Amino acid sequence: MCHLRNISFDETLVEMYANVTHVIFDLDGLLLDTEKIFEKVACMIAEEHGKKHTWKLQLKIMGKSAKVGAEIILQETGIPMTVEQYRQRTNEICKEILPAAEINPGVEKLVRHLKCHQIPMAVATSSSNNSIQIKTVRHLEFFSLFDHVISSEEEPEVKRSKPFPDIFLFCASRFANPPTSSDKVLVFEDSYFGKEAAVAARMPIVMIPDQRLDRSLTRGATLVLDSMEQFKPDDFGLPPYGN
Repeated sequence: MCHLRNISFDETLVEMYANVTHVIFDLDGLLLDTEKIFEKVACMIAEEHGKKHTWKLQLKIMGKSAKVGAEIILQETGIPMTVEQYRQRTNEICKEILPAAEINPGVEKLVRHLKCHQIPMAVATSSSNNSIQIKTVRHLEFFSLFDHVISSEEEPEVKRSKPFPDIFLFCASRFANPPTSSDKVLVFEDSYFGKEAAVAARMPIVMIPDQRLDRSLTRGATLVLDSMEQFKPDDFGLPPYGN
């Protein structure tokens, strides 16, 4: 049985963004349950060097690119590795365990519902293309439902990573029929930096954070949920379930 806490939302903002036409999803922690895997890998590498990877440190890297995340981890922990060595070790472990990542509850229902109603959808992630391929290998048909997948590590036009809005603005511009304005694009995110990027892009955001995240860090989100299972598409002018 799924036990859910109360939904947190800004009623004024939900009403303001009731005419959404496009949807952008984050990947790690939002579509796929991968953040726990990445945290486990970081803890393993830290332990190999007699260090500790804490939740406080994990919070600093969630939503960041692999390169920036590695730089932060090495600076904070003092692990005696270069950024490239750390990323190589991370990739070695991830190749073994990342393909086991599952789609989060409620996600597939929503994505297939929106696809059925021809709502343009895309994925905006800080992951590299190689990482995307590894974690999605068991879900290729599911990811074929999206119009496109944008990686901030691979796109030279995305100059700045989250919390800057670049990736969401670029991702929105790539739709065959781009939205008429940013407030027509609904973003789904799980991280604080991702939320900040969506707010900076002036896009409504549904945030589904790790339950350990301080709720004060969700401030600015249009809607805060504990699971995608709680989401009601018609709250944002999207076709309701059952239609």
